[in-house]
Amino acid sequence: IMIKALQLFLKNVPDGDAVDWPDFERAVKTVTGKDYGWFFTQWNERAGLPEVKIASASCQTSSAGGRVTAVITQQAPHYRMPLVVQIEGEGGKRLRKTVWLESTETKIDLRADFVPSHLRIDPDGNLLIRGAVGEGDPFVKALK
Repeated sequence: IMIKALQLFLKNVPDGDAVDWPDFERAVKTVTGKDYGWFFTQWNERAGLPEVKIASASCQTSSAGGRVTAVITQQAPHYRMPLVVQIEGEGGKRLRKTVWLESTETKIDLRADFVPSHLRIDPDGNLLIRGAVGEGDPFVKALK
């Protein structure tokens, strides 16, 4: 989809003409049929980066595995974005899920067929986010 949007964007730009984000936004809307104005506004018109952290997390275990509940928070004004969360357990076992952050607080509830030891957000470091200053590693929480 991104390649198609870029191709349409470039096709509609006369040689030597200046372009701006609204030109690219129109190409994205044409290709996807959706209005991504919210995306361009939050990433192009705001200063700074989203500040995201695991505010709280707990784990309940049983013979079948574990259930992790957590609250992911971000500073206002919040960003709408996908976030990969990962449960880690003994022997390198992992369970990943993508959740959408759409407010200053997002609750997650994950079940694994193993006993979880840690919850991690953005495990591959793909997002342009920052963690809360002075809180250790805001992207990892040990589960008890």
